[in-house]
Formats: sequence, C-alpha cells, structure tokens
Amino acid sequence: MKKLDKNKKIILTIIAMLILFVGVTLAYIIASLQDEARGNASVTSDTVDLLKFEIDKDISLNPTQFNVTEGGDNLSDTAVGSAILRANSTNDNATYNYYVYFQINYNDYIYTTEEQTPEIVLTITNPEGNPVTNISGLDYVTSGGVSGFDITTKTGLYEVAELYEIISNSSTQDTIQEWEFTVSFINLDTNQAENGGKTLEAEIILSRKPVYTLASYITNELYTGVDGENGIYYHDGEGTYGTLEAGDNSYRFSGGDYKIAEAYLGTYSQIYDELVIYNCEGAVTSIGNGACDGSYYFTLDYDTNNTQYTTMKNVLEQAVSDGYLTNNNIKNYVCFGSNESPCPEENLYRVIGIFGDQIKLIKADYATSEELGTNGDYAGTGTVAEVTGGYGFPPVYIGNSSDLSTYYWNNVNYSLANQETGYRNVWSYSQLNTVNLNTNYLNSLGTTWSNMIAEETWYVGGIDSNYVYSDNGRTDAKTIYEAELGEGKITTAPFEPYSAKIGLMYVSDFVYSSNPNYWGKINYDTIDFGETLTENWLDIGVYDWTVSRYSVYSDYDLTVYYGVFVSSLIVYNAFGVRPSFSLSSSVLYSEGDGTRENPIRLTPFMEFYVNGISFGVNENTTWEEFINSTNNKYDMYINESGNVVNSGGYEILLDGNKVSVTDLIVNNGNYNTGLITFTIDEVEYQAYNGMTWEEYVNSEYNTLGLEIINRSDNIYDIYYDQDPGYVVGNHEYNPINYTDIISSSEQYVFIIELG
Repeated sequence: MKKLDKNKKIILTIIAMLILFVGVTLAYIIASLQDEARGNASVTSDTVDLLKFEIDKDISLNPTQFNVTEGGDNLSDTAVGSAILRANSTNDNATYNYYVYFQINYNDYIYTTEEQTPEIVLTITNPEGNPVTNISGLDYVTSGGVSGFDITTKTGLYEVAELYEIISNSSTQDTIQEWEFTVSFINLDTNQAENGGKTLEAEIILSRKPVYTLASYITNELYTGVDGENGIYYHDGEGTYGTLEAGDNSYRFSGGDYKIAEAYLGTYSQIYDELVIYNCEGAVTSIGNGACDGSYYFTLDYDTNNTQYTTMKNVLEQAVSDGYLTNNNIKNYVCFGSNESPCPEENLYRVIGIFGDQIKLIKADYATSEELGTNGDYAGTGTVAEVTGGYGFPPVYIGNSSDLSTYYWNNVNYSLANQETGYRNVWSYSQLNTVNLNTNYLNSLGTTWSNMIAEETWYVGGIDSNYVYSDNGRTDAKTIYEAELGEGKITTAPFEPYSAKIGLMYVSDFVYSSNPNYWGKINYDTIDFGETLTENWLDIGVYDWTVSRYSVYSDYDLTVYYGVFVSSLIVYNAFGVRPSFSLSSSVLYSEGDGTRENPIRLTPFMEFYVNGISFGVNENTTWEEFINSTNNKYDMYINESGNVVNSGGYEILLDGNKVSVTDLIVNNGNYNTGLITFTIDEVEYQAYNGMTWEEYVNSEYNTLGLEIINRSDNIYDIYYDQDPGYVVGNHEYNPINYTDIISSSEQYVFIIELG
C-alpha cells in the first residue's frame, strides 16, 4: 500500500470530516404500450402502426464536497424521453395522442434556508424545444440561474402533457418526439449540510393511457366538485355542512352502503325496525334494545312468507336482490395485498379519505389471528355471537367472518405503562401496536405491499369528556376533530405523536364517515339506534377500538359504534381489530370502480434480483420484454442461444437453470451468474461472474460499504470511506474503473485517496 507524508495525511483527515451529500437519483419506467403495439413488435406484416416509448438513461446526481464547492456551479443531469411512431405501409399515415408524467416516489430533501430557496429544480423541454412552464401542483421558479419547477420537497405524480399529438406520414422512417428532463442541484453558496444523506427517487412516464395516483383518481375522477356525489365530501369549510366539516381540505367518504330504493321511499323511512324486522325469542324487538339472550332471526316487512334469516348480512342482501334496497352506494373498496381475481375477502380494504397527497385505508373486515398473530395483546377467538353479545350488542354484524379474533388495546404492558408513565392507555406501550400491528400484520403483507405503506405520524393524546360529551352527553364531529387532531390535540408526554406505518382509526374518521345529516348529532340520546346503524359505511356492527385514548381516565380508550356513537372502555377489554394505514403518495391507480365486486386495483408491480441487485417490472413480463425496456439498467442481453446473459456475457441462472428469453420473470426471483472469489489486499470477498464494480457496489455482497465517487472530469473511483479514505486499485496501484468486470485473478489493493 502506498504511503503518504504527514502533511498529506492531515489534508485527508480534514476532507474525511466534510459532509458528503448522497444525491438525487432517478429511475424510470416505460409505461405499458397498447397490447397491439407490443404484440406486433416481432411480426413481419405491416398492417399496424408502431408506437413505442423510450427513455435514454438514468438521471444521476451525486453532490459531494468535490463537485459542489463554494462559488462553484450547480450540478445537473439530463434524460430524454422519446415517443416514436411509424405508420403502417397500408396507409402511410398515423396519428396518436399520449401522456407525459413526472412521478416523484420518494423525497426526503428539505429547504436549508429560511427563505425556502429552491435547491432541486426540474427543467423540462418539449419536442418543439420550448420550456414547459406550467404543471399543476408545482411552482415555476428561477434559482441559482436555473429556471424550472421547484421539486425540493415534492412527492407524487405530476402531469407534464395531456393527449400530446404525434403524427407519422411514413412506414419507413420514424417520427421521433423528444422530451428533455433536467434535474439540477442548486449550489446556494450557503450551508446545505442538512441535506446530507438525502435521496430523491423519481420516474419519467410516457403512456398511451392516462396515469393516476390512487389519490388523484379519487379527487379528480370520482369527486365531481359537488359534495355528496359518489359519497365524497371535500372538507374545505364551505357548503351545506361547512361549519361541521374538519376544514383540513381532506376528501372523505360519508354515508351508508345500503339505501332504500327510490320506489319505496314513501313506504319506509329507515332500514332497521321498518324494512328489516328483528325478532328475539319470537317477539318483534327494536334493534336498539341490544343483544338477544335466546334465539333470534330477521325478517323482511314486505315478505308475506315471513322468511327467517340468521345474519344481518343475508337479510340485507335479500332486500337488495328484491329491489327494496340499493348497495354499493359508497364506492371506496380497494384490493390490497393481492392481485387475484376476484379479490379475496381478506384483501378488501376501504378508503377513509384523502389527506394531503396520501390516501388512508382501513381493513373492510376484522383482521384474523393469522395476520395479527397470537402473541402480543391477543385475547382469543370466538364466534361473532360470543364477541358481540358479550358487550350487549344486537347481532347486526355485516362482515363475512364466522369467528372473530379479539385483541386487548393494552394488556401485556398494562402495569409497566402505569409504572413508567402513570398512565395505562399509552399507545407506545401497547403490544397491539408494536407486536400485532407493526410487526406481525405488517410482515404478513409481504415486502412488495408493505413498501407501499407510508410511515405516518399518529396523534395519540386522545380526547377528554368536554369534547366527547360536551352538551349533556351530546357533541358534534367538528368538536371531536378539533380536540383529536386540530388545534386542541394533546401532544405532551407521554402522549407525543407516534411514528409508525400501521394504526387504528381515529374517532373523527368514524364520525365523519357517517351521513353528514348526523355530523351535528354525535351521541344524541334522542336518536334511535336502528336509524343510524346503516348510515355509516365504516360501522360493521360491532364495537371498534380507536387509536385515541379517553384522556379523563388513565386506563380507558375511546370506542365507536352504532354509526354515530362514541363510548369508552378500559384498555384490557378485547375487540376485533381493523388495521388502518396511509399509502405512499406514489401508488398508482390501475382499474376498478370501487364496488365490493369490482374494487379499485393498484398498478401491479413486482421485484426480482439479479446478482443481488433489485429490479422492478410489471407482472407477467417476459425476459425479452425486460431486456428491451429501460428497466434493464445493467445492459443484460440475449445471446445466440436465446438465453439471458449479463453485460459480461455470463448466462443468468435461476436455481441453477439457464433463463430463456421467453420465460416469465419470477416475482422475488433470485437470479445470478454463479459466485467467484476475489481479493483486496489479500482479503477474500465474493462477487458474481461477470459482475462490474458498479453492480457490486449496489449489491448485497458489498460488505465493506464501497461507494462510487466522481473524482473529476467524469473519472469515477470505487471509494472506501475510512480515515484516511481509500480507492480500490489494481496490482499496479492504478485506480480501477467502475465499469470494469471483477476478476478472480486480479490482485486488487486499497490505495490512499489523494482527494
């Protein structure tokens, strides 16, 4: 190993203490082409037009102390997205329209100045060479001499162009339209150290079809601008219910799933106790009277045969079939955790609302012990009648489970929480939270789906009696919201905001899911239970835990029931659990109308690995399709034998078998080219056959934490971040190139970095 003199060592020590910026990286995807375009790529006849989309490269910025210096230039990189059209030889002309998007999947950059001067700027030039200056949701700015859109702290999907026209008048020459995307890291000549280690990940999308995030699909397609249509209310404080709205600019689904058909509105004013009759021990009983200690059944008022039904769900569905009721009035079902068709019952979720750019879901039915586990705060599993009747509930459960797994809100750490905080209703101590929800349940979803869930701040201070029972036991939705999540929320120790992916519904989630006619009548004792039970889609007929404690007492949590009622119970009671969480703002809508039978589907995407490096593709993608796409980041190709090889020419294997060009890529498949052993300073390490140093740095075998750094003039070294720092070199002590293939015969060495 080369030695440096004392003065040079001092310089290296200073450099090692500087903040390194881990920069902006952009991946990209080619959006799905029309089936006919993809399918005809290999046919010899020329009777169809060929439209394809390409992205030429990744955008990659790695701001460091070497390339972002005081008084120096900004750092920029550019990628070009192309739409390419060739007409068929029969007509020699073709016209199509397409969409262009920029989607930011992840971004943890911040503004480092009080003035919030833009630090990451996106500049887009259209095919005519003109700058794009207007994108909804982004501000067009000039910062550091660069004009473009401020994306410093942005996430989400942004539409660049809608129905952009491309025309071809030739069957032999392509018409090419190029969109130029440039991302610039702005050198502000101020201290930007707070952005050290930050990452922005984004995609350029060109598509024949419109692309929506799930949130934008609901707010732009389902919400018509008129509150109440499609069951959606925009909480802007305006309109008929404005004074009772949350005022947080959220979009929330409100109202009941079942409604009396228009033809029978003159006959029935409510579903329960009028259309649906409850019989306990052979006598007609009001549903609001509670559980039946003996036998019970339901009948339909109009049914002269007096057919008896043993579950509320069955009697409601019969009334729908007979035309007396309509269902699916709240179209907010989402299939999450599965791509099967039809969607399995256990994978049905519902949208509570859109909050900012995130969409909040809740499980449509209670989670099972297979999902939540039998450890933590698990209480046991019983029949629906045992669970509901034990708390005095009438048998009005409308879910699909015959048995319910129940969980304490906080039991295992009941005494510990009191001992350490003086309270027993502290959510951070609950093993329902830490074990059942954020360990067992989260793991049960699998990596692909759990990665779609955003880390969320949960406000767990709860509500006291002045707000829950503010007027002789009565209150309203706005009062509850303000105390729970608004200006009156409790955030003092030990009830500080809690960060996690999975939680439970808020009380305000529940009351705002009811028909807005009841937002001003929460807990009103003059309301008949039979009137409200079908006026809230979120109520499935049983007590539900919420994440909010009853702050009057040290050991009570708030529960919700009967559509518009709030109560409280001690935290070692046990109920079914419906996990709730927010999806990442980048999750895309695929299809579905939100009904139970045709729930909203998310864009299917799966992950696989080649030599330990992660790649993403749509489901049912062949290797040929992947090779010809821009997701092929490391130049894999097809050899003469029709097998897939990496950039070094080594055949890719799955379980020891060669991969054919026609094979479908396997979800979570671990593909590789076989292991080799190499040395650095005579210490052995492992890599895959034909692996470049760039691939190695990004793989699981990079146990040293090697990095690729740009020294200067586009010279890239493999860097080992120690004190002093080193770069990897060959046996002649020359730094190696990141594109070099790792060799088992080369004697690699560490060279002290000269800075």
